[in-house]
Amino acid sequence: MESSEKILKFDNLEICLKTDKKVIELQLFGDIDRYFPTSIDEIKETRSDLNIMFLNIRNINSTGIRNFLMFLADFKKSVKINYFFCPPIFIDQCNVVKGLISTRRQVKSLQLPYFDEKVNQEVLINVNVDEIQDGAPPQQSDSGRDLIFNKNQQLFFMFLKRQNATEE
Repeated sequence: MESSEKILKFDNLEICLKTDKKVIELQLFGDIDRYFPTSIDEIKETRSDLNIMFLNIRNINSTGIRNFLMFLADFKKSVKINYFFCPPIFIDQCNVVKGLISTRRQVKSLQLPYFDEKVNQEVLINVNVDEIQDGAPPQQSDSGRDLIFNKNQQLFFMFLKRQNATEE
């Protein structure tokens, strides 16, 4: 497979598909909803690893997650699927929906929600999963002031147990 790039457009979603010999990268922009494709012909027979980049996901609903799971089911068991830049709404789904996370479907980086009291709003900071120690987010600061993690740590990081468990 030669390196290539292709833009796929759906009603509320745009997917930038980048392929090369070792890895396929999907960059997602928009909503994961009923229009999310259950299959992409160009890659469904791949043996390459798949990196899914959640670059600008605005909304996720139950029909979108169902379609996303059907999309993932298209790949052979040997294909590793890695998630990057996961927004909190996707992590919430990973914590409650079986099949999104396993030893071969893993979150590699995620956008952690912190509250900045100075500007009175939430900010998202992308971190690698290996920066999360003992189910606690890394301390973050902006201009010398600490930011407050804006989720229940125990609930938010539940997906890590499933991701690190042995395959059933």
